[in-house]
Amino acid sequence: MTDQAVGVDEVGGGSQLRATIGFHNAIIDAAEKIRPLPQTVTKLAQLVADPNTAIEEITATVQEDPALVSAQLREANSASSGAADAIGTVEAAIVRLGSARTVAIAVSSSLADVAEEGLNGYGLASDDFWVHSRATMFVAELLAIQCRGRLDRSVVTAAILHDIGKVVLSQYLEAGHYKAALSDTGNEAVAERVLIDIDHAEVGAMLAGHWRLPSPIVEAIHGHHCLDGGESMMARAVHLSDFMAHALLDDQDTVNEAGQIERAARTLAQLEVERSKFVERCGRRLEEAGFTIQPSEALTTLCQ
Repeated sequence: MTDQAVGVDEVGGGSQLRATIGFHNAIIDAAEKIRPLPQTVTKLAQLVADPNTAIEEITATVQEDPALVSAQLREANSASSGAADAIGTVEAAIVRLGSARTVAIAVSSSLADVAEEGLNGYGLASDDFWVHSRATMFVAELLAIQCRGRLDRSVVTAAILHDIGKVVLSQYLEAGHYKAALSDTGNEAVAERVLIDIDHAEVGAMLAGHWRLPSPIVEAIHGHHCLDGGESMMARAVHLSDFMAHALLDDQDTVNEAGQIERAARTLAQLEVERSKFVERCGRRLEEAGFTIQPSEALTTLCQ
């Protein structure tokens, strides 16, 4: 934890982390110091956000960056993509993955090392962070397919980046304090704001904006914990995907957040997706992608 950024005050007889003067600006500065996405990745995200972009243009952009070519071919030929026959061209890889996951993989591969030391402020190992991010991506991808055009395909990129703000905030948190606040508040974002007056969704949106990602992605990251009726449908879909990923991997601390099941059910109804079938398909998709499924009881409640 960064000592100069966080102080400890006595509040109501108990110790609680409080932001000191200039702390909010320090977090913003820390967010802006994270290296930018490669120009080709930003360009790719903007192209895919336009439904009129041809696959040839997407292919040409990926081919501008050898690292992107490698990441796309590796993903397309992985077990998580159901690869039966080996693929050797970028265009074939994009066809197999779909343009939405092509962007998500480009973004995540460019950021693969940002959490390599883990997120100690949350008590998370590096693998924990990316396992959940990828699981959320797969759920969002399936949701977009189920919605048949009613949900912007950029939701897949927003899903894999929904927790990216935690990479910045982790250095200002202490795991014990965070878990105690999460237990008290029942909500990740509220716990963060109690401790340091800002949450990972806000910081994640700062990063996405700093990287010049399309505005629907920025808004979805910013709104995925602010479900008060004013958020975008994509933000609700990211929240749903986040919940489903946690519930399928049996992360009880997060699944049990107040109102999670009700919000998930409401979003599925708004998107006209049948609950029990979607839960079943998500579980099967994550298993196909190599995840170990341990469904939470919250999913039984959701399907009722």
